[in-house]
Amino acid sequence: MAITLGRYILRGELGRGAMSVIHRGYDPRIRRILAIKTLRAEYAAHEAHRHRFLTEARAAGTLTHPGIVTIFDVGVVNGVPFIAMELLDGPTLEAFVERHKRLPLRTILRIAMQIADALDYAHRQGVIHQDVKPENIVVTSDSGNVKLTDFGIARLRHTAQGTLAEEQTIAGTPHFMSPEQIRGDEVDGRSDLYSLGVVLYWLLSGDTPFRADNVHELLRKILTEPLPPPKPLDPATPQALLDVVRTLLDRDPTERYQTGAELLEDLQRIDDALAEQERNWQGRRFISLRLSWTAIMSVLVAVTVSAGLGWVYHRQNEAMTRLAYDYGLALTETLALESAEDLLLEDRIALQALVDEMARKRDIAHVSISDGEGRAYFLFDTPVLYQNHELGRLRLSMSTAALQAANRATMTALIAVLLATLATVLVGVYMLSRRLVVPIEILRRALGQITQGRFDKRIRMRRNDEFERLFSAYNAMADSLEARMFSAHSHKRNAAAPNVPPAPATRLVDAPPPRTRHHGKPRSPSG
Repeated sequence: MAITLGRYILRGELGRGAMSVIHRGYDPRIRRILAIKTLRAEYAAHEAHRHRFLTEARAAGTLTHPGIVTIFDVGVVNGVPFIAMELLDGPTLEAFVERHKRLPLRTILRIAMQIADALDYAHRQGVIHQDVKPENIVVTSDSGNVKLTDFGIARLRHTAQGTLAEEQTIAGTPHFMSPEQIRGDEVDGRSDLYSLGVVLYWLLSGDTPFRADNVHELLRKILTEPLPPPKPLDPATPQALLDVVRTLLDRDPTERYQTGAELLEDLQRIDDALAEQERNWQGRRFISLRLSWTAIMSVLVAVTVSAGLGWVYHRQNEAMTRLAYDYGLALTETLALESAEDLLLEDRIALQALVDEMARKRDIAHVSISDGEGRAYFLFDTPVLYQNHELGRLRLSMSTAALQAANRATMTALIAVLLATLATVLVGVYMLSRRLVVPIEILRRALGQITQGRFDKRIRMRRNDEFERLFSAYNAMADSLEARMFSAHSHKRNAAAPNVPPAPATRLVDAPPPRTRHHGKPRSPSG
């Protein structure tokens, strides 16, 4: 037998809090599934608890905002107060974060902006929530859409306060309470913004600002100790966002954001900057593949070719120098042999003629140690022998100009080869890297469409390399995401449709023909 509460049908329990129970309900009048929140029996017997419970309905019932749960009805049936409200399909923010561990920065900003906008609207209507915390924020989609719930301890600024006992009770959750709440001072919208700052601190760093073993120590820290600097889980967290958190958590309400609209404006500016970075891929500085690969390959080729050409130049220089030495020694020995007899006979005319003949040769620089101009030369010194008797010594120096010219020509040719090789590598690698950058940019833009929730984007480019497999994987991912999104929407539509017994079928019959009078004049339609 169905359990009813007034005109509502209760279809099971959805959750249970400290003071209330939430049921899945059905309104047969308008055929709508909703949530029915009732006060637990042990509290429903006390007037103060009933008053506080119904305060949520009076507070939230005046609010119509996409970021705040909608209240449909409120009342008392058989002494049980209840609130009929919108049934939200999704986990609390606490459960959502526990499941996803670390949320993306833009998702955190999206959540904070929605709560800031909802609080700004509520504050302008004169409603202070007083218990903003992750358990009172419901995530309705994986993209970060949220709604603020549980105005159970909210109050209207412009209504009279409750009983003395109620005024002396500190309302809120300790970790998320503002200093003025703890002190029991009069609170306004800035207290809710402080609590939102704690939520934002927790989303960014994974923990609340102050921790303690007991409530009294926790409240003391909130009131007296300086705010620990947030340590964001994401190292890319912008400094501007951390500054927003510090402003929200200032102990002095006058130093905080004064309205949710002010906070929303700064959050929107930070989100726009992150969005621009995502569009331009500027979240982190990088060097283009076309430049980095070209530079790396150029350096590698330059080092490799330079080492090879240097080795070739060194080996060639050694070989040419060795040939020059062999030629000089052979020439010196020949001259010593030819001049031995003239030297023995002291035929100076013959010796002078020999010297003059040698001086006319291009490679013979001089026959002394130095020609006075300090030019480089090879110096050869050999004894003049006749029948194994040393008659004197012959000194012959040869110019190295020809050898140096040959070395310079070789070096010029090697440098030309090096430059030509580098130019070829630069052009080749640049063009190759450009061919790699084009498909990467196509994939980046396609992924950007995914981040915007557009799952209909497909990559149509065809390639005969590994990018073809990558594009196919992306298309398969997009197909899967689109199918899941369609399935999720279908599931929500089916869940929203109540399980109502079908109405009795209506049988259609042909209407009988109108009766025709057989006497008198027929009446016209206007008659």
